Amino acid sequence: MRQMVMQFLDHVKLSCVGGHGWRGFRFLLGPWRWMLIVYVFIEDDDRVVVVTMAARCT
Repeated sequence: MRQMVMQFLDHVKLSCVGGHGWRGFRFLLGPWRWMLIVYVFIEDDDRVVVVTMAARCT
């Protein structure tokens, strides 16, 4: 999973999550269109931490 997220960070412009309590977090749609990944980038450590993932299941 880490490798997949890092590939997206290299190629996709990602959006910031706004609102109360989410300042500093970012989100990514994918790798499939029904999956949402919320993460934070810790610049000092050059590290990405996935906070949560949500998938729409039918």
